[in-house]
Amino acid sequence: MDDGGGGDKDTVGREEMACSQLTMQDLTSFQPEVVAALAMPLGDYTLYSPPPPAGGAILSLILNVLKGFNFSAESVAGPEGNVTLYHHLVETFKFAGGLRWRLWDPRSHPDVQEVKQGLERRGQEQAVRQFFLNVVQAVFQDGACVQAVSDPRKQGEAAGY
Repeated sequence: MDDGGGGDKDTVGREEMACSQLTMQDLTSFQPEVVAALAMPLGDYTLYSPPPPAGGAILSLILNVLKGFNFSAESVAGPEGNVTLYHHLVETFKFAGGLRWRLWDPRSHPDVQEVKQGLERRGQEQAVRQFFLNVVQAVFQDGACVQAVSDPRKQGEAAGY
């Protein structure tokens, strides 16, 4: 697609037809930026990814959180193990998805560095795992819906409802 001249007229034409704001000037003035890879520990390995706004830090957090649950073929063999596995998967993805919006381009959002450093901090995944309790402490009806609620202040113990 690229003839080495900095832009392909056919590409720009297709993009403009798709209501894009990409112009020929954008393509000709583009200068790639070489940045250091983000190195995130992953057990005995290191995961390398582009820095924010790419999602490598989030992926590393997800994998480290899930690794800490110590799932095995035996632990997820029965129905209860499957429920626990899916519960932890969903909660981990929800938590990570909530962080994704904070990883903007660091050139325009300087506070991204603080988020990145927080994700790189060892032990962060243990703090995340503590959010996920498998204990239902209260069930109540709200209109046509039934909600099961747990109280993290009680570390999974009955809250006396």
